[in-house]
Amino acid sequence: MYLALKLHFTTDYDYIKYKGKISVSYATFQKRKDVYFFKKLARVYNNHTLEQFFIANMLVNSRMWVGDAFSAECISTHTERQKKIESLRYMFLNDCRLITTTHGLTEDQFNNVFDVKDGQHPILLRMVIANKINIETFIILNSIFTFVGDFNRQITDTIIWPEFLMRCKKYRPFLVYNTSKYVDVLKKLLII
Repeated sequence: MYLALKLHFTTDYDYIKYKGKISVSYATFQKRKDVYFFKKLARVYNNHTLEQFFIANMLVNSRMWVGDAFSAECISTHTERQKKIESLRYMFLNDCRLITTTHGLTEDQFNNVFDVKDGQHPILLRMVIANKINIETFIILNSIFTFVGDFNRQITDTIIWPEFLMRCKKYRPFLVYNTSKYVDVLKKLLII
């Protein structure tokens, strides 16, 4: 699971498509110097929780070393992501409120956050990169407005944007939500 998720977040390998299967033998696993950490993780977490733990940490650091799994930072990263997932709708609403209030946007002006001017990062992208809003909100907004294609064509940055886009694409399959519910949340927010 660790190797498959690491491949998913760092290469073209698709964890979902291949159901986490990779060609690694048990004998090879036993020869690893860090086999102790894997065995300890298997005792502490069930498969689903362990998968969520790795996703949370690889989203932050795609090259995470399994030996760091018991660090306060990794445990905190997992806990924070779990809180976000459990309150995804509330988090989305708060992020959208922040977007609108920070920039004094009305319903008619909300699309301004997606405007790419002179190849520069739009407001929405700057907010998520600065950790003012969450990557989950960015992904949900994209499933509503499908702006990523425009960003790709218009943003001239060749370092930050492509890396962030890859992170979003790799994370999206693990983020489960009903888009229509988030459309309703956004409509209510913009009408008020």
